[in-house]
Amino acid sequence: DECERIIHERSVLLDTAVTGRHYQLSNTIHTDKVHLFAPVLERSPNRKRFAERLHQRMWEKGVNPRADIDVLLGTGIESMPLVYTLQDMDALEHTRAIYMEERRGMLSLGPGFSFRQDERIFLVHLASVSFRTIRRAIQTIYALAEHTGIQPCVEGFAVLIDRSPEGTEWERDFVAFRRVVGIRSPITAYPANKRRCALCRKAVPLDDLRGVV
Repeated sequence: DECERIIHERSVLLDTAVTGRHYQLSNTIHTDKVHLFAPVLERSPNRKRFAERLHQRMWEKGVNPRADIDVLLGTGIESMPLVYTLQDMDALEHTRAIYMEERRGMLSLGPGFSFRQDERIFLVHLASVSFRTIRRAIQTIYALAEHTGIQPCVEGFAVLIDRSPEGTEWERDFVAFRRVVGIRSPITAYPANKRRCALCRKAVPLDDLRGVV
């Protein structure tokens, strides 16, 4: 309840009824309402509440933060405030905190970072609709392992806010990984097709928010 209150108070809500625009969140989804979640991490007490929520969910999902995780990997710079706050918790203070970033359309490890053999990686992502970034991050780790010969182990991932539409079965793509979701906040989805999207057919202007959290 506390986390949801923070989201309600601190996130930025874009609503077609107010803005007169609708929003593309992925290659397949348009929506009429979307929260921008980055502002919820502006204040330290808020970050601590969210980190506590993810820490609690890790235990509930059978993830032992002290024994199962060597590296907390932020899927982007926007995830790092949450990563650093998680790392400050007693059960995770032994971990390394590293991140990925987009360079020339490719997802790469941040400058100077590398993996070690058999390190146990746990990805941390702020908010997801299609979970495409997490798929790309895992693929990047495996590709890097093939290139370097150093193979870490991807244990799983934590997503603070799952905003995938109702009925989405994204878990089917991640059956080999442990999955931790902090908060469920589904969006209303319209197909990203000008002929099939009801808002496009009404000529409501479209803003592209792909990659924005």
